[in-house]
Amino acid sequence: MRWLVTVALLVHGLIHLMGSAKAFGLAALPQLHKPISNAMGMVWLVGAMLVFAAAASWHIWPRGFWALGLLAAIVSQLAISSAWPDAKFGTIANVLLLIASTIGFFMYGPTSLHAQFVRDSSPRSTSAANLVTEADLDPLPEPAKRYLRAVGVGGQRHQGRPSRFCLSALRCQRGHHARETTWRN
Repeated sequence: MRWLVTVALLVHGLIHLMGSAKAFGLAALPQLHKPISNAMGMVWLVGAMLVFAAAASWHIWPRGFWALGLLAAIVSQLAISSAWPDAKFGTIANVLLLIASTIGFFMYGPTSLHAQFVRDSSPRSTSAANLVTEADLDPLPEPAKRYLRAVGVGGQRHQGRPSRFCLSALRCQRGHHARETTWRN
């Protein structure tokens, strides 16, 4: 599937080069009936380069594909709209590019679970304010305190937000800090 998308993007980029070739007089293209100005030829060329960059980033930099794909789809659609009667079917390729970019955004974008994991696992300061202390364990039930002491949590840095525990007899309401967490049966 990955190579199919790449080939489709490459073909779409090559078709964009036809628009810039007609604008700059590099090729006589009778298929394109409407004249293309030099300025729009640059838009066609930039669209082609962005589509090629999106195709390459699909393999080289998948986390950034969504941004390049979105930008490529916008510029490409702008170029297509300037020659709509001749290039309207390029919109299908742009819609597919937008779908792939949207999926990439949800997988790797700034609000994705991947980005949240990177933020939560990034090294933080190990100042005394970020270390787990006995005071952090005080609101916990005695079995949980014993377990956490046994595994050596004391003196370790906090790992982001507190976890949500769902045990049959013990439930934790999520708070911003372990001391704010309320326990109930």
